[in-house]
Amino acid sequence: MTDNLAPILEVIGGADLAVSNVSFDGGGGYDMFKPGGGKGIFIDVPEVRDGVVELRLSNVNITGTGSFGVHVSDCSLGDLCSEGGGGAGEGSPASISVELVDVVVDGAGFGRADADGVRVDDRGDGDIFFTATRSVFRNMGADGVELDEGDNGSVFVDVRSSRFEHNGDFCNAMQPPAPGGPCDDDGIKLTEDNDGDVQLSVDGSTINETLAISQKGNGDGSLRARGSAIHSLDLSAVDSI
Repeated sequence: MTDNLAPILEVIGGADLAVSNVSFDGGGGYDMFKPGGGKGIFIDVPEVRDGVVELRLSNVNITGTGSFGVHVSDCSLGDLCSEGGGGAGEGSPASISVELVDVVVDGAGFGRADADGVRVDDRGDGDIFFTATRSVFRNMGADGVELDEGDNGSVFVDVRSSRFEHNGDFCNAMQPPAPGGPCDDDGIKLTEDNDGDVQLSVDGSTINETLAISQKGNGDGSLRARGSAIHSLDLSAVDSI
């Protein structure tokens, strides 16, 4: 039996969204033995959308959601897109732009497996643009931020004065541990499953877990870090960066 799975705030039709000075509280208390809970903010992008879908959050707190803190899905598979489908599903030609300023996402993703603090799934030809400034991503069930470009298109990320810490604890309660390896505990995870560039800039920030980049198609990769502390890098799935 699960609790209410509805998002706190849901936007359909691929509409743009701007939110400021608001707190979203999912109640918390979820784990693998007490699953449930919905997303904090969910934007569902239809396959006919074009242009740029924009999400702008300023001075927003999202805490205790059972599923994703923020989820933007441009994928015909819905939530199944977030289960490591390797680029499966269809999407719109639209790009997705997420801008977070003074945002805290805390304690999300313990009501189900593989639920991140912030997740963007793009299965069309558009790009993903992600900016985080003076923001905090901590205590997630899975990754702090995961950006998954499953078709042609690039991923552009700019992180400034932000913190990623204590993420990826959902599966730690499993005894014996989950098959297939360790918990999904990256601070930032970027995936490009087809052709496109991956460009990441980290300035004055702390990432206390892994920064992971996967680029499987043709494209250039770049990583620029200045005045930042990064626990570890996983570039094993990148030809050159």
